[in-house]
Amino acid sequence: MSPAGSTRVLVVEDEDALAKVLAMRLQMEGFEVSRAADGAEALAMIKKSRPDIVLCDLMMPVMDGKELTRRLKSDAKLKSIPILILSALKRDKEVEELTRLGAEGFASKPYDSKELTERIRALVGG
Repeated sequence: MSPAGSTRVLVVEDEDALAKVLAMRLQMEGFEVSRAADGAEALAMIKKSRPDIVLCDLMMPVMDGKELTRRLKSDAKLKSIPILILSALKRDKEVEELTRLGAEGFASKPYDSKELTERIRALVGG
C-alpha cells in the first residue's frame, strides 16, 4: 500500500468511458487509481510505480490482458502483484489458462461495484 495507506489500483481498460467510471467508483471507495489503455502502457507504468493490484481487461489492442498477466507473473520483481481480470467472456478455457498464468481472480462485466471492491480488498489484504 502507498505510504498514505490507500491501496493503489491500476485499471487497464481500452474503453475510455468504462475506465473513467470504474476509476471514479474506486476513488469513491478510497482507492488511489491510475489508468492505462492497454497492457503495454500498463507494463511501463508498473515498472515506474508499482501498484498494489492490477484490474485488467482481457481483450485490448497492443497487448491484451493474457499477455500482460504472462509478463507480470514471469518477472520475479512483479509476480507478487495480484491481477484481477475483467471480462465479458465467461469461457472456462480462458479462465483456466489465465489461472495457470497466475491471475488471482476474475470479474464478469458488467460487474457489481460493491463485490469488486470487496474482491480488491481481499486480494490486497486490506
